[in-house]
Formats: sequence, structure tokens, C-alpha cells
Amino acid sequence: MDQPDTKSCIQYKQILVPIDGSENSCRAIAAAVDMAELSQATISILYILTFSQQTPLQKQIHGDKVPHEVRSNPVAFAKSMLKDAGKLIPKHIPRHTYYEIGEPGIAITDFAQRNHYDVIVIGSRGLNFLSGIWQGSVSKYVTANAQCSVLIIK
Repeated sequence: MDQPDTKSCIQYKQILVPIDGSENSCRAIAAAVDMAELSQATISILYILTFSQQTPLQKQIHGDKVPHEVRSNPVAFAKSMLKDAGKLIPKHIPRHTYYEIGEPGIAITDFAQRNHYDVIVIGSRGLNFLSGIWQGSVSKYVTANAQCSVLIIK
């Protein structure tokens, strides 16, 4: 099978993939891997520590609390999420992992701008209509406010 002509493709060198542990964030990592292999890019995985994000919205509405492992050691929880996500990237692709604390949309766009990323590959959360109105969409915020290209994966 012939190799694709990468000269005609956009060449991204720094790819940022924010994760939240969802199926769509795993799909975003897979898409970033494909992009990285075409352009020999580095992938950075970013996890944003936000306590309200750790518990699904439905459980928050019903009064469930933040999981114990998040409350007792949030940094260890973030590192665990990043380690699991890193396993989805083949060893030959350079990667970095980071965590930040804050509101996800703002933290992602600020991190991407500070570190000069070429593209953000982010999973769509797929919230239902009511949840989307109440909570908003991180991917929508990132798309509207990022200074670089954004690819949303469903």
C-alpha cells in the first residue's frame, strides 16, 4: 500500500489532547495518533482537575459526592488518568502529560496558547440537550476561544 503524500497535508508538530476519561476523549487520542504519525508530531495529553467534572451531572443532581480517590488525592487521580491515556499512544510517538486545575474550557485554551500548540484534538462530551444548556460544552468553548485549530471528535 502506498504511503499518503504528507507534503499536501497540514503539518502539525504539537498536538494537544485534553482528556476527561470519556469514550470520546479516547477517540480523540486515536485521531491525534493518526495525525502524529503523518507529520511526526508530539502529542501532549492534558487533564484538567475540576471537582464538579469528576462526578457525572446526573449523580450531582441526585446529591452524589465527588469520588473518594479524587477528594483524598486529586493529583494522584490526575496522574492515574494521564497514565491510562498514555497507554493509548504507541511508544514511538513522542508524548508529554500535564495536568492543570481550573475550569476546563478556560484551562485548555490558556494552556494551548501559552505552549504554542498547533492543534487541539478534543472529544465531544455528547451531553443531552438539557445538560448542555445547564452545563455548557467544553468543546464548544474551546472551539470558540482557542487561538489554534481545533478538531472535535465524536
